[in-house]
Amino acid sequence: TINRAAQLVRAGQRVVIKSGVYREQITPRFGGDGPDRMVSYEAAPGARVVIMGSREVPSAWKPSRNPGQFSERLWMVTLPESLFERGNPFALQNASAEDIAIMPWAKQWAGRVPYTLKRGLIFQDGRRLAQMAVYEDLVRLAGSYWVGPDSLTLHIHPFDDVNPNDCLMEVTVQQHLFKPDVTDLGYVRIKGLTFMHAGNGYPRTGVGAIFAMGGHHWLIEDNVVAQVGSVGIEIGTRSLESADREKNRLDNERAERSPGCIIVRDNHLSECGTGGIQGLEVRRALVENNQIFHCGWQDVERYYETAGIKLLVNEGTLVRRNVIGHFTAGPAIWLDWDNK
Repeated sequence: TINRAAQLVRAGQRVVIKSGVYREQITPRFGGDGPDRMVSYEAAPGARVVIMGSREVPSAWKPSRNPGQFSERLWMVTLPESLFERGNPFALQNASAEDIAIMPWAKQWAGRVPYTLKRGLIFQDGRRLAQMAVYEDLVRLAGSYWVGPDSLTLHIHPFDDVNPNDCLMEVTVQQHLFKPDVTDLGYVRIKGLTFMHAGNGYPRTGVGAIFAMGGHHWLIEDNVVAQVGSVGIEIGTRSLESADREKNRLDNERAERSPGCIIVRDNHLSECGTGGIQGLEVRRALVENNQIFHCGWQDVERYYETAGIKLLVNEGTLVRRNVIGHFTAGPAIWLDWDNK
């Protein structure tokens, strides 16, 4: 796996990846120590490398039954807990009351749909199903799903009313596709890779499918990010926002010491639920020549954390020559608050 290599490479070494589909989260352990001694994750020449946060669902779908309810159009499956190695996105709300408490400007949405819907996504032959808030609505919309109270049982109304056992059914089992477990990892390069199917949510920090975790001197270039629940690429010197004031203070102080210096260029992002490129306290970044299309499908503009490119508290940051189109429920570019 790519992640096995990510535990071994040190400064000045590269992970060169052959064509294939890699269903895993990459969690780099080490960074580089200078621009000429980076740790690089890159596709081999001519290779198509796809990193996916979803897993295939075994052909075990059966007719759906909910207490007192039944329809021949609906199917159900119960996922094994072993499928989830880093938490279950179907057990997490897009933005819980605790998440929204950290974003007081969004307080009117606490307890409301779609913020209370689950972060997990389902795909049928590559097409994303729409999540319903109640079981009764499934029968009205082909290509929809509902998550049962146990967060493991999924009920679906397949596209075209087909038998899902005859389709490729995939479910997201992780929120991130590339993310360190530690902050401040430096000199990391990601080049020429395709990232798909992250079940991530709405909080302002800590949700990117590619998440630098407050790292510095990253180079993210020539990648594709598609079909994720919220943010495609998250940069910025902040790694988290917390209701715990002490944790928040410590992360803020750490971020103030970070040099930043992240380059995000020549990437193509599409079908990201809330935005393409995002970051809080972005210092000396360059964001250029990215293409961002058909994002914002979650349609949650009024919690004010959506845009093709949304960077907050910018210092010495340059955004130029990006092409953004067909964005739903948000601006193309939003450089928000206290820019220097």
